[in-house]
Amino acid sequence: MRVVFDSDPTTVAKAAKLKKELQRLMKAIVDSDPVNLFLSKAKEVALVLLHIRITREALLPALSGEHEP
Repeated sequence: MRVVFDSDPTTVAKAAKLKKELQRLMKAIVDSDPVNLFLSKAKEVALVLLHIRITREALLPALSGEHEP
């Protein structure tokens, strides 16, 4: 049922942008000395990605018409 959200261009674009930002931040963490700033931003991006995933998974049963027993 991932197709429901994977077809939403706004969600897909936001997740892709956040993933690229997280990759950039992780590279910066490895390559630089002022790690605290990059760790803080990486944590923020990771939490937003997690929120998107949790929201998507929580909405899937409702959108597909499935109900919990």
